[in-house]
Amino acid sequence: MKKTLIVLSAAAMALTTMSAAGAQPYRDRDRDGVPNRYDRHDDRRGHHWSKGQRLDARHHNRSYMVSDYRRHGWRAPPRGYAYYRTDTGDVVLAAIATGVIASVLAGSLAQ
Repeated sequence: MKKTLIVLSAAAMALTTMSAAGAQPYRDRDRDGVPNRYDRHDDRRGHHWSKGQRLDARHHNRSYMVSDYRRHGWRAPPRGYAYYRTDTGDVVLAAIATGVIASVLAGSLAQ
């Protein structure tokens, strides 16, 4: 009788703990697909872009394209390339078709 009571109470405690852990909301502040509790980089700094990386779909679209490059004193992008702004204030020169980064203008649009 005592063993049955102990086993049942242990099972009830395990179920209660699992349901409480499962009720925790999924949080991903920087929207990189990694929950904050597993995210190893500081969310406030954002991503550090470098030559050869590929822009993700979030930044590789017309709404992030910088078309007034002359106003900033930049050269015209080569054919097939465009300037894109990122969430860190950097501007990258990337291929329009693939999103591969050719160069990074660090902090060019930082406020």
